[in-house]
Amino acid sequence: MVLFFRRSTLFLICLLFSFYCKGESDSSDEPIIVYIRDSFYETCVPFLKRTISGKVQYVKLSSSLLMGRLRLEKNKSRADLVIGADSCLSPEIMALDITGKNRLKATDYDIPVPWKYTDIIPFCYSYLGILYDESRLKEPPETFEDILESSLKISIPHPRTSTVGLVFFDWFKTKSKDLFQEKWRHLHERLLSLPKGLSESFSLFVQGECDLTVAYITSVDYAALRRQRMSIRSLPFKGLPLHAYTAFLTLKGSRKEKVHRILKALLSSDIQRQLITKDALYPVQKEIKLQAKFQQKEPLPVLPLHDFTRQKRQALLLSLESLSRTGQRL
Repeated sequence: MVLFFRRSTLFLICLLFSFYCKGESDSSDEPIIVYIRDSFYETCVPFLKRTISGKVQYVKLSSSLLMGRLRLEKNKSRADLVIGADSCLSPEIMALDITGKNRLKATDYDIPVPWKYTDIIPFCYSYLGILYDESRLKEPPETFEDILESSLKISIPHPRTSTVGLVFFDWFKTKSKDLFQEKWRHLHERLLSLPKGLSESFSLFVQGECDLTVAYITSVDYAALRRQRMSIRSLPFKGLPLHAYTAFLTLKGSRKEKVHRILKALLSSDIQRQLITKDALYPVQKEIKLQAKFQQKEPLPVLPLHDFTRQKRQALLLSLESLSRTGQRL
C-alpha cells in the first residue's frame, strides 16, 4: 500500500513536471512581437532579423497608430517591445503602466539632456530648427523676430497630427512668454501651410513652395545625402528644442531574454551608423557620435527636454483651438 502511494505520488510529480515543461515549450514557440515606428522599419529591422534568430514579428505602425494602440491596450499590450516612440510622450507612456524593466545602464547611451526615464531608452535624436535654401534666400533672417517681421512664407508640421509640430508649438509658446498671442499672430501671417507631418512639410519646402520650414537641423544632411540638395541650411538660432526617439520593453516582454537582446541591439554600432546615414539623426553611442561627420556641429540645448503628460498635451491642443476661435485658423 505504501509502495503504491509512493509510486502514485511520483507519477503525479512527473505528470505535473511534464505539463510545466510543455507550458514552457509552448511559450517559447510564441513569436516575440515588436511594435516599430514605420520610419525606422527599413533602418532597424533588416539588421535585427540577421542578428536575432527565432520567431519575431515586427508590426510596422505610423506614429499616431503606435500611440493609439498603446493607449488602447494599456498594460495588456500584445507587444513585447516598442521601437520609435516619441520622447515628448514619455510621461504619458509611463502613466499607462506598460513599461517593463530593462538591463541597460545610463552609461550605455549618451544624450545631451537630463534623462529620467530609466525604463524608456533613447536610441537617436535631433534638434528642431528652421531650414532655408541659400540658393533661393540670399539674406536669411538672423533672429526669430526677423521672421515675424518679414514677408517670408513658412511651413510647419501640424501640432495636432505631428509631435514635431507639437514640440515646436510648445517651444514657441515658452519662448514667447507673455507676448505669445501677438507673436503667434505674426507667425500665422507667415504660414503657407500646416501639413499633416514632417515629411509633407519638408517636401513643400524642397519643392520651393515656401521659404522656410520647421524640421530637424540634421535634415540638412538628409537633403544632401538623400536628395542631393547641397544648398539647404539651418538658421543659427540658440536654445533649440531636442527631440528623441525611444524604445522600451513592456511588462510582458521584460520576462523574455530575446527581447532584452533586441533592445540592446538597437544600440549596436551597426544600427547606430544606419541611423546617421539613412535617417540623418544623432546616434546615442558616444564613439559613433564622435566619428559622425555632420555638416553642422551639434548645438548645446538651453531649454530642458520638451515632454508632455496627457494633461499638458491636451492643454496645448486647447490653446490651438482657442487661437482658431480668434480667427487664426489651424
